[in-house]
Amino acid sequence: MEFINAKNLIYKKTADRIRSKIKESGKSHFDIYPGDEKIISRILNCKIYKKKNPYLIQDAVLDSYHRIKDEDGKEIYEHVGIVPILGYKDDKKSVLWGTSSEINEYLPELFRALMYDLIENPSDIPFSVEDILCDHVKYSKYHAYWNILFDSDNSVPAFFYGIFEDEVVEYIDIARDNAIDFLFIKPGLKAAFFTAFTYFISSEKADSFSCLDKKLYELLLYPEFIKTLEKYLPREDSLGLRVRNIVLGDLSQMKALVFIPQDYNTICERLINTSSEYIDKLEEYQNEYIENRSNI
Repeated sequence: MEFINAKNLIYKKTADRIRSKIKESGKSHFDIYPGDEKIISRILNCKIYKKKNPYLIQDAVLDSYHRIKDEDGKEIYEHVGIVPILGYKDDKKSVLWGTSSEINEYLPELFRALMYDLIENPSDIPFSVEDILCDHVKYSKYHAYWNILFDSDNSVPAFFYGIFEDEVVEYIDIARDNAIDFLFIKPGLKAAFFTAFTYFISSEKADSFSCLDKKLYELLLYPEFIKTLEKYLPREDSLGLRVRNIVLGDLSQMKALVFIPQDYNTICERLINTSSEYIDKLEEYQNEYIENRSNI
């Protein structure tokens, strides 16, 4: 499994930390790595080249010895690299993952990136992350509408369902982000992810970005955190599932109104309006819950 979203975030955060350290220290790219100063620019710009830096920061660029000649022409070895030159005190992990406060700050972003990677690779886990996210009312609504409107068998315009297609397209990604953030603040989930990530970076294998996909999969996600995540599949009392059932049940019947008698048409319209008001009310209740959880 390839963690494209998570790796892009990790690389960007690392590059930002190194850039700040360089500015603070006043060191040049050559001072840091005289063997190939251009590689520092590639790191800062998150540019990856298969032969030069296939995983952004080669181990030698972190910490190595460069052979030079002293004033007497004698060969000596100079300690170079990001760790010694930028004052990381032999701590590679602070370069790659940041300090404890920095980790706490970007952990929600990393969680979101990992969830997107799992969504994009659904066959790599035994359950659907999309199903978990459908506990979020607004996302569940847009997800259900998306499935109806973009079903290959659907021939009815969106306005017959009481919604605009542009609205679904525009807001489904925002709603998905909100659903992931909602999942992150659920009781026990944030603490479980922090524990899993702390265990991951405490491993010796976290001293390098090499084989990062495999490390994220085997050390961070499996087996414990994936088992924990699965427990958050919505139950029967889920507000989001209730909304999905309403959309797929009541509201999806809107297309039938085009072909039925006017008297029954009016009854169905009233039913659909009532369902829409009920969905709005459920969304309001859940927003109150989210606001209260965010303040804990």
